[in-house]
Amino acid sequence: MLDILKQIRGYSPNLENGEQNFKCKSIPIVGDQLTVERGVNIIEAVQNSFTPEEKLEGIHMEIADWHTAVTFLNVSMRGVVGGELPTMSDKSS
Repeated sequence: MLDILKQIRGYSPNLENGEQNFKCKSIPIVGDQLTVERGVNIIEAVQNSFTPEEKLEGIHMEIADWHTAVTFLNVSMRGVVGGELPTMSDKSS
């Protein structure tokens, strides 16, 4: 996971102001809860490094729980339309 985050960090757009000041735009990395937890743990583990690149500054993790949203919509639509939402296997869709 550390190697993956280092590679992604290499694509970060950097803004350098002088020689010592380093600013970096944030890169969102979106994943499921396990991926985000692993990424956050790696980022926290390297916070004692010396350079912003080694600290993985500019990366923030976000949870995208798509399956939970779809399940919620299915459950909420049962009361409205009286059944499941159409799936790709339905002939009408």
